[in-house]
Amino acid sequence: MRKEIPEFTCIPKGYGLAYRCMDRLVLICYPIPFNLIVRKWHDFYWRIMSGWFPVKHEKKMLKISKEIRQKEKNKLKQYINDIQGRFYRKGYNEGIQKGYTEGYEARRAENIDTLKAIRKKCSFWKKERS
Repeated sequence: MRKEIPEFTCIPKGYGLAYRCMDRLVLICYPIPFNLIVRKWHDFYWRIMSGWFPVKHEKKMLKISKEIRQKEKNKLKQYINDIQGRFYRKGYNEGIQKGYTEGYEARRAENIDTLKAIRKKCSFWKKERS
């Protein structure tokens, strides 16, 4: 009545899978109405062997895994914010450097006329304002 079939082979006609034996890597098969009864009995046996309430352990494991995922998510957010902050600071520093170089270039002799014109406009605006 019971047939042990190696894995990756066909199940005979009229037989159904009851459970998989992990020790020997075989499938345990019974005739079709009995395979369901044997499967339920096998599940019941393993529930008793595992402490009858594996759900409590599963809930604990789910809670722990959620906490770990949340910690990893927070670490990732902190890392992204740190990278964005570094890029912001780098851009800010490069902008200041560019402004200094542009100001230095503007002080050269060929740009003095432009600076004088800007100064006149600014002084005119100050006189008009006060």
